[in-house]
Amino acid sequence: MPPILDRFKQLLIRHEISLGNLNAVDIGIMIVAASLATPRRAQFAEKEITERLARWLSTVGSNVRTDAVELRRQLVDSRCLERDAAGRVYTRSATWPDKWQEIASELESLDIESFADQVRTEEIERRAARKRAAMEKKDGQGS
Repeated sequence: MPPILDRFKQLLIRHEISLGNLNAVDIGIMIVAASLATPRRAQFAEKEITERLARWLSTVGSNVRTDAVELRRQLVDSRCLERDAAGRVYTRSATWPDKWQEIASELESLDIESFADQVRTEEIERRAARKRAAMEKKDGQGS
């Protein structure tokens, strides 16, 4: 699996991510992933784009500590989301910022929500297996 997807997996299972505390690559991964919550060329009113990002924050980005309004601003500032001069209509940018082209090419091919669900389910199962193994070891030593 490409390193970007490996890193995205790690980010998905982390607790309490603050975008401001991430390195440049990790910020790019999370910003691109959030941007993919909006289809290319679709236009959204401010309320609609904020609702979409709120849904993303409640699913894929559930471990990201920000709100939808702040995330929307970050997407605009990073040039992944564009708004018209009046600030009323938002669209996903036609091109990705150069520094995130590679990240985007990896993530665009994913069903991000399904990927995030799968990664988190596997992590829950891995932790449960570790816990069972520890309990079995403890039970075996106590006999």
